[in-house]
Formats: sequence, C-alpha cells, structure tokens
Amino acid sequence: MVYDRDRGVREAPDGPHFGPSGSPRSRFATDATHCIQKSAPARPHAVPSADALIADDNLPSTKLLIDLISERVFWYIQRDGADKKHKKLCSDIKRCQNGEFSSAADLLDLHAKAADFDKAKYSQRMTVIDDKLVRAMGAWCSKLELVAQSKRLNGDARHDLTPPPSETSSETNNIHVEEKLSQLRDNLEASMRNQIAEGLQKLQRELTDACDSRTAAIQHYTSQESQKLAETRNSLEVSVRNQIAEESRNLQHQIKDAYESRTAAIQDHVMQESHKLQSKIIDNYESQIATLKQDLSDEKDISKSLEVELKSMASRLAVIEANIEKQAKLSSQLDSAVKQEAFIDLESRLAKFEASQMATNQSEDGNVAEDHEADTKLDSAQPKKLDLPTAQSLYLELEAELEDKMTQFLLQKGDRIVPDERILRLAQQKVEYEETHLQKSLHVMAENFGKLMNKERDMRASLGVQVKAAAQSALAASQNVQEMKAELAKIQTTSDANRHDHAAFTTKQDARIQNLEADMTSTRTQVQMKLSTLVLAGLAASTTAAEQSGEEIDPVEFCGRLGVMKVDPEDLPEGVRMEEVRLCRDHPMGYSNYFGWGEYLPHWFPGPPTFFFEYLE
Repeated sequence: MVYDRDRGVREAPDGPHFGPSGSPRSRFATDATHCIQKSAPARPHAVPSADALIADDNLPSTKLLIDLISERVFWYIQRDGADKKHKKLCSDIKRCQNGEFSSAADLLDLHAKAADFDKAKYSQRMTVIDDKLVRAMGAWCSKLELVAQSKRLNGDARHDLTPPPSETSSETNNIHVEEKLSQLRDNLEASMRNQIAEGLQKLQRELTDACDSRTAAIQHYTSQESQKLAETRNSLEVSVRNQIAEESRNLQHQIKDAYESRTAAIQDHVMQESHKLQSKIIDNYESQIATLKQDLSDEKDISKSLEVELKSMASRLAVIEANIEKQAKLSSQLDSAVKQEAFIDLESRLAKFEASQMATNQSEDGNVAEDHEADTKLDSAQPKKLDLPTAQSLYLELEAELEDKMTQFLLQKGDRIVPDERILRLAQQKVEYEETHLQKSLHVMAENFGKLMNKERDMRASLGVQVKAAAQSALAASQNVQEMKAELAKIQTTSDANRHDHAAFTTKQDARIQNLEADMTSTRTQVQMKLSTLVLAGLAASTTAAEQSGEEIDPVEFCGRLGVMKVDPEDLPEGVRMEEVRLCRDHPMGYSNYFGWGEYLPHWFPGPPTFFFEYLE
C-alpha cells in the first residue's frame, strides 16, 4: 500500500463522452452524426493528445516504486533488528561480571561487532535505495505534472469542439440526458456505496477470521515449538549435566590419582630421608660405641696390667718384709758394734752391688754363690772396725741413703729389694691416679654419649615436625584442589546457562522475525487480493448497471479513483472485457491497459486517502 501524498481530494476530471454501449467508438459515431445534421465551424488545430505521454516508456512504473519501497522497508526492518540485537548484546556485555568465564564476554563482543557491522551494511543499502527512490519519485512527479497539463489542454480542446448553444433541440436532449445521468449516477453511487460497504465488511470479517485462524495456528505452532524447545532444553540439560558429571568424575579421579602419587612420592622421599638420617645416626653411634669399646678395652688392659703389677709389687713387698724381719731379727741379736760392722758390710755390699749392676746391666738376679764369694773377699779386704758413735752416725746416714737408693732403684729397675712403706705409698698414689683418670675418661665418654643421644632426640623431633608440615601442606594442597574444582564446576555451569539462554533467545528472536515476515507477506497478499476483487466487483457492477440502463455513463468519473489493476489483453480476468479495459487510457498518470483507476474518496469511507496497486503478470 502506497499513500499518494501529492494529491488532495478532488473531483475526477472530465473525461471523454462515451456512447450508450460504453464503447469508445460510440463517441466518434455521435460526433459524426452531429456533424452531418448541422455544419459546425472549422475545428482548430488539434492539441497533441495525452496518449503519447501515457505510452511513454521512460515513466517509472508503479511496480518499480513499490519494489523500491518494499525493499527499503525490508532493509529498514533488518537494520532495526540488527540495532535491537546490538543493544541487547551491549547490555549483556555490561552485565557480565569480571570473575565469570572469559569466553562468554568475548563471544558476546564478537556478536555485538557482527550486529553493528550488519546495521552499518543495512544502513548503507537503505541509503542507496533512498537515492534510487528519490530519483524515481522525482521523475514520477514531474511526469504527473506533464500529464496533468496535457489533460487540461485536451479538455479545453474538447470544450471548443462542442456544438454551439443555438441548437435548442440538442440542448433539451442534453438536459434530459444530464438529469437521467445524474439520477442514474445517484442510484449507482448508492448501490456502489452499499456494495463497497458490504464488500468491505465481508473483507473485514474474512480478514478477522483469517487473522484469528492465523493467530490460533501461530499460537498452536508456538506452543508446539515451545514444547519441542522445552524437550530439547531438557535433553540438552540432561546431556550437559551428564557430561559435566562425567568430566567432574574424571577430574576427581585425576586429582585423586595425582594426590595419591604426590603423597606417595612425598612419603617415599620422607622415608628415604629418614632412613638416610637413621643410618647416618646409627653409623655415628656405632663408630662412637666402637671407639668407647676400644677405650674400655684399653682401660681394661691397663687395669689388668696394673693389677698384675700390683700383685707383683705385693709379692715383692712380702719378700721385702720377710727380709726386713729377718734383718730385724739379726740386728736385734747383734750389739751395736756388730750392727756397725753389719752396716759397713751392708754398705760395702751395696757398693759392690751397684758396681756390678752398672758394669754388667744384663741380669737382675745374680748368682748367690758368686755374691757370697765376693762378699767374703770384700770382708777380707775391709778395714778394721770403727768405734760405736761413729758407727751409729754412719749407720743412720747409710740407712737414709739406702732407703733413698732402694726407692729409686725400685722405681727404675723394678728390683725386688725395696722398702715397704714408701713403695706401697707410691704404688697407692699411682693406682689412685689411674683410677681417677679412668673415672674422668668414663665420665667424659658418658657426657659425650648423652650429648649424642640428645642430638639424636632433637633430630628425631625436627624430622617429626617436618613430616607433620609435609602432611599439612599435602592436606592444604588437596583442599585447594577441591576448591578449584568446585569453582571450575560453578564457572562451567554459569557459562553453559548463559550460552544456553543466549542461544534460546537468538533462536526465539529469529523465529519471531521469520513468523512476522511470513505473516506480513501473507496478510499483504490477502489484502491486495481482496482489494483487487473488491475493485473489480465495483467496476463490474458499474458497467453492468450502465449497460442495463442503456444510458451513456463515464465509469471513470463516477467511480472516482478507486484503484488500478494492470491486465494482459490476451488473458483478461473473469468479468472484464477489452472495452472496459480501454476505459482508462486517459489516466492522468499515463497508465495504459489498466482496468479502473481512482482515489479513495473521503465522503464514501472515512479515513486517509489511499492508493492501491495490484500487478497481475
């Protein structure tokens, strides 16, 4: 439907006069009869008819204008849809949170850029079509002005060719004809108005029924599609849920295997380190224990040797005591002179013994017989006896010197002849010193062993702390893995829901647009068909009424500008004749071979003026 904005509501221009049969040939026959009955003044030069302008091929066709307008409307709808889609995607991008799955925002941004590109492309196409439409409409309007001017010139020429008003008979006939025509026009107008009103009511009912049925069908189809969509959604949800569950199980198994392998590796590493540390500690302990054992064995050997020496010293002391007792017995029996001589003899013996020991130094025990002989010789070689005081003082000095020499000799040579008390005292001091040294060594060894045990205890405690820390870190790692797994599942669920909602919304919008386009196309086709049928019915009724009345009538002037339908002369619609088709050859827009034309008159039906076109090739 196209609205002719350049035209106002005006009466139909005066058309050519037609005969009673409605044929254009009757007009020429009537004019010829008038010319024969009475001579008329000479006709002026004929003004060029508008047929040449009507048949002009350069005039833009109505189909081209309708196609351009329809194409512009189509691209406008496409651009509007792309604009809405772009706004929706931009709002979705703004509503996306930063912590969500990143691919959702990227996908929305990609779709938004695609929608913006489509919008720009559709706008560019609309601009091109607007340029074409402006050029076509300009040419069309200029051609309409030329046709209107030629129509006015043709009307003036026909007015000049009318017979003079001096003919009274023709005037009377014309008056009667005009009265009849006006009456017939009124009747036809009333009947036409009724028929058109009935046709419009019928068309409105049919359109309402068609719309209701179409709406019911669309609702039924929508319900079916919604059910299918719900089933598909449920199946997709089940499949996605199963897939997510399977992936979750696989991920749990992987995490469990990784955790077990990691835990086993940590435990093996800890066990290896523990074994190494224990072996190191044991080796250290063994080395220290071996050292202690060696020291103990050495101390035992030393103590044994000391015991042997003590025993030997005790036996020597017993021998010395026996000798001393013997000497005491001998000395008690002797008097002072004898004692002096004995001491002198003892001194000589001692000197001899020292000389023999210094000379030989090979044997500790000498032959008793040789000593006796030597003593005898010495006794024979000794000087005479001294007096008693001198002998006593000399005895005391010799006793002291003898004691000192015997002590030194015992310490150096280990001789059996030693004094009793000093040797025992020195031996006891030596034994006490060795015992003290042994106790100190044992105490130091015990302290070292205690320190080693404390060190081992500390190392075991630190190793236990390290093992506990490793177990806690493994537990924390498992907890982190569980949290990451839960967060990943949540993100996957949110992303799947957003992607599913976006896909469902896009599918719904595409289906709605397709349904609206299909409904618009079918409704436009039905309306055009109904209007074409209504126009044909009105024109056929007007033609039939004119034929029945036998009066000359101008259907174009009567019907006004109702609509135009192009027909093929070789394939005329039912109820249309070739004579009726040529009624519109003087259309001001230059149409040829059209059946009926006109404008929607406001005094017939309220509403805006509308132009209808139906192309039937």
